[in-house]
Amino acid sequence: IGFAQNEISGFYSLSGFDGNVDCNIFLYKNGSYFLELSENVTDDIVESLALSYGKFSLANNEVTLIDKIHNYKMRLVLENKTLKVKQAFSF
Repeated sequence: IGFAQNEISGFYSLSGFDGNVDCNIFLYKNGSYFLELSENVTDDIVESLALSYGKFSLANNEVTLIDKIHNYKMRLVLENKTLKVKQAFSF
């Protein structure tokens, strides 16, 4: 997807899953984001699924993510160094 050449400007992980499943959002300095769901299947095998990727913007402590494939818009609020979901797809 081309994210490997970009520097990460932010990383957030969703809590509340069991110990083997992670949901992570990577924000890159070029304005791109990558949202993934990963599961530790065994000690040495991790399966990952790209849930969404595209562009993000920050205005008034609100992060807007716009999915590149489906043009879906998600809104997150930045509070105390955490992101709270305001509008997104449910999963």
